[in-house]
Amino acid sequence: MNNKQVDILLSVYNPNEEYLIKQLISLNNQTYPNLKLYIFDDCIKKRCNLDLFEKYITNFSYEVLPYCEENLNYMGAFEKLVQRSDGEYIAFCDQDDIWMENKVSYCINELQSYDFIVSDAVIINSDGQATKDSFYKERIVYKSLIGNIYKFGYLGCCMAFKRNILEKVLPFPHNHQYCTHDNWIFLIAKSFYKSTISNEQLIKYRRHSTNSSTGGFSKSSTLSFKIAYRLYLVYNLVQRLLIQKHK
Repeated sequence: MNNKQVDILLSVYNPNEEYLIKQLISLNNQTYPNLKLYIFDDCIKKRCNLDLFEKYITNFSYEVLPYCEENLNYMGAFEKLVQRSDGEYIAFCDQDDIWMENKVSYCINELQSYDFIVSDAVIINSDGQATKDSFYKERIVYKSLIGNIYKFGYLGCCMAFKRNILEKVLPFPHNHQYCTHDNWIFLIAKSFYKSTISNEQLIKYRRHSTNSSTGGFSKSSTLSFKIAYRLYLVYNLVQRLLIQKHK
């Protein structure tokens, strides 16, 4: 395995410190030898305790991005992190999960043959107890491009990819209401790059009452919103395809 830098991109928003500490410990215990952590705090009213990073990230370096004066939401936050990163590989990270110690090593090994990987997760509750042994089984995921336009099935915190896919990923579509960063990157990877979907459960994905995203389990969206969301994704994918053809 090569030892090129892997950038872990962590967006935080008023995190539960107990959950964040457990996540940071799991990052610090990764077996992959060349990591850098980038952190962006998107909560304007209550900033995260930066001492936690100094205390719990001791095996590699980290950088806290400058604060913004307005909330970017999680898609804007991850776009800012992606733009700042400079490693050969990128992995998204949420503030309240727990990574298996081989998560990064496993993904980078797979990325020797692919440009993008997404893996499965064990679902845990607020107390850290496993409630479901597979996110895939609970979500009932589709593996195809069309299937994921119909119903997106994967978690951004389970994704890792080579830097080269940013050529098509950036900039993120402007209307963040109709496009999430993980959905967009998955669809770009499926459309233009060599991707793989792994059944390995590489994180413990925490579901609790204050999650900033629904993990795909929310059923509250209206039919009109669902149609507009999918049309917006397809429109932006076609735009990237047209740009590709004119190069």
